[in-house]
Amino acid sequence: MSVLVGGALSSSTVAALLGGCGGTRDRDPAAWAPRVLTAEQLDRLEVLVDTILPPTDTPGASEAGVPAF
Repeated sequence: MSVLVGGALSSSTVAALLGGCGGTRDRDPAAWAPRVLTAEQLDRLEVLVDTILPPTDTPGASEAGVPAF
């Protein structure tokens, strides 16, 4: 019984998380503006994510929209 209840709770949590992630691809990245970070913090974040996932023959993290996500 606990497995069934735990599965039901987990699936609703996962569904809520995935539902919140949808729609970011449809938005215009140029129109995005941070709500919490300052411009300086956003610049630092872009440097950080590009250090972790740099652009090579594929787009880097900034080009993929990681800071907006």
